[in-house]
Amino acid sequence: MAAWQDACGASAIAMFGVLCRRRNAAPLIGERVPVGSHAMLHRERALVLLLAAGF
Repeated sequence: MAAWQDACGASAIAMFGVLCRRRNAAPLIGERVPVGSHAMLHRERALVLLLAAGF
């Protein structure tokens, strides 16, 4: 498996862990786009990862 796939998988597992620990967070993500500093950082990291992989 490519490094970007491993990194995306790790990110998804980490997000799943957060949502399991904070059960009230999942509906909030579905209702509105998170725009806080942590959400923006998460998106930036994902974009850097995918752009580096050629997407």
